[in-house]
Amino acid sequence: MFILLVLIIKIAFFKESIVTALRLALALFWLGFIPGYALLLYWKHHLGNIEYMIMSWPVGLAYWGIFGYMLGYVGVVFAVQIILLPIIALAIGLYVIYRENPKHSS
Repeated sequence: MFILLVLIIKIAFFKESIVTALRLALALFWLGFIPGYALLLYWKHHLGNIEYMIMSWPVGLAYWGIFGYMLGYVGVVFAVQIILLPIIALAIGLYVIYRENPKHSS
């Protein structure tokens, strides 16, 4: 999926170098796919692989918008949000993995 994203970006921005396309694809992957993937782990068994990957993008982007707005409304400055939001998304994903592990379920 990442390679497809790099190819699409390289075609769209054909005058840019491959390094620029890789950087942009990595940034989009980090901002959109990774948080959505972590947040959708709870529903992984109910979705197929294609649906899971497609739904990860809008959920990840919505996560940044909604939680960023809520943290800003509470008074957390943007410089702290940049660090705090990925940590929250990864913590939620790790919690879901921990809960679904058969050794830790009650």
